[in-house]
Amino acid sequence: MSTAESDAHRRELLKDGLHRQVLLERRATGHARVVKRYRSKGFFRRALDGRRARREHQLLQSLWQAGVPVPRPLGLCSSNGAWELSTELIEGAASLDDLLELREPAPAPPEHLAEAVGCALAAGHARGLDHRDLHAGNLLLDPDARCWLVDFGAADRRARLEARDLERDLVSLAAATRERASTRLRQRALLSWVRSLPTALRAELPPPSELAERVERAARGRRVAVLIQHRDRWLRASGRCRRLDAVTIWTRLAPLDPALVAHLKQRELPASPQALEGVPT
Repeated sequence: MSTAESDAHRRELLKDGLHRQVLLERRATGHARVVKRYRSKGFFRRALDGRRARREHQLLQSLWQAGVPVPRPLGLCSSNGAWELSTELIEGAASLDDLLELREPAPAPPEHLAEAVGCALAAGHARGLDHRDLHAGNLLLDPDARCWLVDFGAADRRARLEARDLERDLVSLAAATRERASTRLRQRALLSWVRSLPTALRAELPPPSELAERVERAARGRRVAVLIQHRDRWLRASGRCRRLDAVTIWTRLAPLDPALVAHLKQRELPASPQALEGVPT
């Protein structure tokens, strides 16, 4: 990036994945946008980055034009050997994941947020959105307690969704929030979702109480499967042999603290926990 381009806009890394980066771009004019940068590491997967970027851009455009609460698409281009999809920034919005982890203040009581999530999900389902990757990180809540759907890398849009497709999204979201949101709040979101669906879709579903019970039962099994998958990933040989020094471990958890880094670098760790002044437990 040239000096002129750097002065024109500044970028902040929000998320760094294996195949994509999410960046916040702020321009000198004061405008801001979110940029999803496709940059797969493998040769064959990188060859498909352009197709995936175009597909997600087209899907996002069609959803936005249909009135689904998604960020407005701003453009798609190739820059420095990678495809970039730009969308509007939902000012002041926080992900449901951040709200559940108390990293951000809630813009409204939990009951209102649960209802907003149900309404947003129903709006997407009513217009054929099959998200396939629904979790707390892919739902944003703005300061007005409106919910927005994001991240459509695995999503699709169809003329008509089956009841099993709707239930799968509900199970996915319930499993992702099991330890952090009460059953009552999940049921409130489900009831709001049912009430917001078109009559034709609602007619294919069982009664809300039966549906809620089925979703919770399936979510328990789904959550266990995810935990086992993560455990196996950490215990496999490639994970056990990966080198993590003290600085890497700490910088992944919180801002660098010299006292704690020095403590982690000791050759022999004490048998009992040690309190460090100024460092959260």
